[in-house]
Amino acid sequence: MGRITRATVGLSVSAALGLALSAGAQPSIVSLGSGGPASISNPQGGVYYVGGAGVSTTAAARWVVNGSSLSVTELAGSNGGGLISDDGSVIYAVSPNMNPQASGNTATGVSPAFSMTPTLVAAPISTGENIGSVWTSASNTVTKLGTVALDPTLGVYGSGSSGGSGGTFLTPVAISPNGRFASGQCYISSYNSSAGTTIALSTFQFRPWVYDMQAGGAPRVLSTPQRTSSNTWRKRNGGAFGVSNDGTVIAGWQEYNVGGTSTTADPDVARPVVWNWNGSSYVMSYLPMEPNANGFPGSISASFGTVHMNGAGTIIVGPAVHTNGNSFIGKWVYNTSTQQWDLPIDVGANLTTPASWLPAAVTSCGVPPRLSVTGMTEDGNTIVGAAVYSTCGSFMSGGFIAQNNGEWTITDWYDYLASQNTPGLFDNYGPVGDNGDPTKGLPKLGYPTAISPDGSAAVGLQGGTQRIVGAVPTFIRLSGTGDCVAPVVTLNPASTTFTHCSTVIFNASAAGTGPISYQWYKGDQPIFDQVTADGSTITGASTFQMRILNGHPSDVGSYSCLVTGACGSAMTTAAMLTVDPTASQIANDTCATAQAVAEGTFTFNPCGAYVDDGFASCAVSDKDAWYQYIPTFTGEARFETCGATYDTVLSVYDGCGGLELACNDNWDSGPGGCTASRSRIGRLAVTQGHPVWVRVGAIGTLFGTPVGSLTISQAPPPAANDECAAATPVDIGSYPFNLAEATSDGSVATCQPTSGSIREVYYSFAPSCDGIFTIQTCGSAITNPILSVLSGCFGNEIACNDNVGSGVTGCSSNQARIQHLEVHGSSPVLIRLAISGTSVPSNASGTLTIIREGCNPDLNQDGVADQGDVDYLINVIAGGDNPTGISGDFNCDGVADQGDVDAIINVIAGGPCPN
Repeated sequence: MGRITRATVGLSVSAALGLALSAGAQPSIVSLGSGGPASISNPQGGVYYVGGAGVSTTAAARWVVNGSSLSVTELAGSNGGGLISDDGSVIYAVSPNMNPQASGNTATGVSPAFSMTPTLVAAPISTGENIGSVWTSASNTVTKLGTVALDPTLGVYGSGSSGGSGGTFLTPVAISPNGRFASGQCYISSYNSSAGTTIALSTFQFRPWVYDMQAGGAPRVLSTPQRTSSNTWRKRNGGAFGVSNDGTVIAGWQEYNVGGTSTTADPDVARPVVWNWNGSSYVMSYLPMEPNANGFPGSISASFGTVHMNGAGTIIVGPAVHTNGNSFIGKWVYNTSTQQWDLPIDVGANLTTPASWLPAAVTSCGVPPRLSVTGMTEDGNTIVGAAVYSTCGSFMSGGFIAQNNGEWTITDWYDYLASQNTPGLFDNYGPVGDNGDPTKGLPKLGYPTAISPDGSAAVGLQGGTQRIVGAVPTFIRLSGTGDCVAPVVTLNPASTTFTHCSTVIFNASAAGTGPISYQWYKGDQPIFDQVTADGSTITGASTFQMRILNGHPSDVGSYSCLVTGACGSAMTTAAMLTVDPTASQIANDTCATAQAVAEGTFTFNPCGAYVDDGFASCAVSDKDAWYQYIPTFTGEARFETCGATYDTVLSVYDGCGGLELACNDNWDSGPGGCTASRSRIGRLAVTQGHPVWVRVGAIGTLFGTPVGSLTISQAPPPAANDECAAATPVDIGSYPFNLAEATSDGSVATCQPTSGSIREVYYSFAPSCDGIFTIQTCGSAITNPILSVLSGCFGNEIACNDNVGSGVTGCSSNQARIQHLEVHGSSPVLIRLAISGTSVPSNASGTLTIIREGCNPDLNQDGVADQGDVDYLINVIAGGDNPTGISGDFNCDGVADQGDVDAIINVIAGGPCPN
């Protein structure tokens, strides 16, 4: 393999390119319909070939654009890729790792460490991963490239795993224009630690490789430098992103020597490299880069598709960096006089003029775009790529074209085509609009993913983190006259089944000259956006994607789409829509067909509830099932959907179309153990033998295989002290409680959370002995209770607490406690015990405890404890007036006598309060 082709090829193509992009050319755009074009050939007698993937499946694809006709073929046996040769006869792709399944190697107990001749054991690589493959027009078959060749000198003991299902362990990234060579990145089996005694399949080391289709054999791993600062036992990772026609020059990248981006401790940072064939092996050298401020070579990372080389192996384009650290698109040119690569030419780091379509989210953010090269012409004087803009919160991708017309200019891809008066650009591929301005916003055109080596055509797509639904991939003829291409269906709708829970989606795509319009048909009749008489909703009937929501059995049928372009029409194949046999229509789909039941649990499939019959006042719902409940007792019944697997609404009526008797969305009564979004009507008065009608509805979209459930039972007795008027009398001591059957009377407490307490019980506290008290729930199983003390039913709030806080011995922070509350037996208070949140906890039990802290000797309430209080107590004991309402039993022994007088005298004198 020689190097004589380096200089001559670039000159001849350069002259052709100048004609191709002359000022008189008017580009034309043809939709490719669907998929992701990744490469494009030179015209072969006026015919262009495009490589890519994902037209109707993930397979690699080959589009053929021939004058006014277009066709696309998916390559059977592939699973992505699509790198096409200059003449369209070779495509490198990836294929599933099966038939046969490729293997790597492992080894254990290697001695001595890092031996070059370990005993290897074959280790199959997962069939969920992909391997590089190649298709040729001559064979019309996809052939796997095989695993990489063993090379112990490079620490390579075969292919390795990429680490999981869906990955690719041998990835083609570049193709030589003549199709003979491919290069890329691969995972290897290698020593996986500095111990050097174990070779593993998943070492997560990736290396550059090259494959020669003419020579056959296995892909060959290229040498990279040894690590020097960490993992000194292993070679650097890297990738090979460009290969010349004769295979003697390969362009690529090597990773950092150490983790991070250090440029002070590591002179061999992430850098672009080339491998040259010396007659027996490939020798790596570094592409020159300006040194950084510390004198080390400039450092910048690269990824797949950002480094490109021409077929002559004389020009490389990719990311570069200046001494000041600023990155730019660099163009390296091989100097035939010095036999060296010159420092990179600065193509630019930003658009020469800002894009016209930029929305305010980008212009106000003020961050320049990040330019990534996706393709270049053979002479390197036209470069295309993606421009990723920041919105200071997200990212959006446009495109660019860089041209050297004596000096470099970088123009936005959309604006460039607009300047060339490209027909249909604004109407079919223009901005989607921003805040009502149709000239601003992300263009549907997207960015170019490749340009033909002669520069006469490009392909592209719209992508990035902000996607435009329905934006199509494009073939763009940049020079010459573009014929009107008749529409060709590239994606047919697929037959499917449906339930009332699913959304039917039919997709269609067509290639051809736009504008392309769509019209969906059921049978031979056109359909339109509407809510049908049976309640299903049809949307997108005149777009590429038609949907049926809340489908009904009447929607069963044959669906197809007529696509119409600028010069003709085409009809997709028909897709059959049928009811999912696992979700046929339930018998109790309407109130008129309600299932007669007594007490018990009843399940159903809500996805078979095709008729939405009636409504509930407490929430909007659909997918309803109906039951006619005939009670076997007279009393209070309970209805609940705790056994359902979705968000429910429960309502009860006195007849079909009759009065709603009760309704609940999210349960707020009864015991715990029921998911928050389920429903419960805690109690409803019923009469034996007199039916009521129960509706179980669903809220929102249901997924998977939801289960509907209704349980009807006799309601347990309500809490005895559920109402304020029925408050339970209490004194000093402990009282168990359970809020499971409590309800809400609408009262609130000042300390309860904003979500509100939904149930409460009441206690009347009239102490037999006056004093200062602590009221608490410490030690309770229930969490987040709310305690409040009131002057009476719906009276003034005296105290409130819902959280003890941390650091209280014997009381967790989520309990409630009110301290230092003075209460007289003659003036009882009401204790309200409630729970917060939207439903009762699974454990609603606890203990209410009332503790007497002590006494207050200021019985006459004049502000001082003195002889006046003694006199006041003697008067009360003697039967005199008692304006402050105290108890004469000051010492709490059960009688009012001289002992109480002695006790208060002792307290006033400084003694303790009586127990």
